[in-house]
Parts: sequence; structure tokens; C-alpha cells
Amino acid sequence: MTQIKHSDINSLLENISKELQNCLNDNLVGIYIFGSLTWGDFNYKSSDIDIVVVTNSDITLQNFVALDLIHKKLIEKYPYWDDRIEIAYVSLSSLRNLKKSKCAIALISPGEPFNIKVAGTDWIINFYLLQSNNITVFGPEPKMILPLITKDEFIFNVKQQAIESPLKRHVLYRLSREEYMQGSSI
Repeated sequence: MTQIKHSDINSLLENISKELQNCLNDNLVGIYIFGSLTWGDFNYKSSDIDIVVVTNSDITLQNFVALDLIHKKLIEKYPYWDDRIEIAYVSLSSLRNLKKSKCAIALISPGEPFNIKVAGTDWIINFYLLQSNNITVFGPEPKMILPLITKDEFIFNVKQQAIESPLKRHVLYRLSREEYMQGSSI
């Protein structure tokens, strides 16, 4: 794993990796970081840590309960990161079908408890950002398992989210930041 300049984040990521490997065993495919931590605009005082965990199959109820306990133990050990870690659990089959249909993902996100959500085009945006710039904590490189999401698909879905979402400014910020990082504009 690429070392991050903040030693407590490295410790946190190593702990997450170890716990998830123990919990998910052979169901775990990979653990990936994306977002500001990989883009270079991470603010230690306010940014969250964005993590995608890819599994061979959907999370079972037994896994869900165990993962919820892992999340709680992580916050006990790393209280500074309370409500600043987002972990999305998605299966390979869901990833492969994301462009065609909505899928269920398990998600813990700032301001929300661990829950199951329906992922749609908003996650096409996240997975494009993941394929563009990431840190592999565990598993194969994301390009080996993620379906290719083109820049045109990314732009289309960002525009759709800007039209449909009450969080238009956030979505547009994500788009402009990604385009800036890629050296172009829309």
C-alpha cells in the first residue's frame, strides 16, 4: 500500500484491511481509497476518507452485523475519524451491472449509520473517480475488476445528478475538481 503522509491514517487503513480480511475472508476482493486523499487536496481537519470494498458476493446479514461491529471498534480506536470515514461495500456482479441497473450496496457514511442503499448513476460517478485516481490497500488494481466508465459517461451522469439532486453544488464541485485534476474543463 502507498504510504500516506499522516501516520494515523496509515495505521487506520492497515487496521481496516486486517479486520476486513478476517471478517470477509474469501469474499473480499479489494479495498480501495479514492477522493481527496488520493487527489492531493485532503484537509486533515475536515476531509473524510472514502473507501470502496469490493466483494465476490453481496454482503450477508451475518457479514453486515460483523462489519457494523468492526466500524464501531474502529471509531473507539480512532475517535478523531468519527463520522469522517465512508466505506461502501459492493459486489463484483453489482459493479458489472451498475450501468444497466441499480444495485444494493452496504454503506457507512458521515452522518449516517451503516445501512443498505440502492446505488444508481450517482455511483457511476464515484466509480469513475475511483478508476481515475486511487490507492489500493488490498487486492488487484481497480482497473482489473471495474467496468470501464468513460469520461462521456461520467460527464453525462454528473449532469443528470446536477439536474435531479438537491445537492447540485456538491455534484458540480465534484465534476469541476475531477476535470481540473485531469487538466481539462467541461
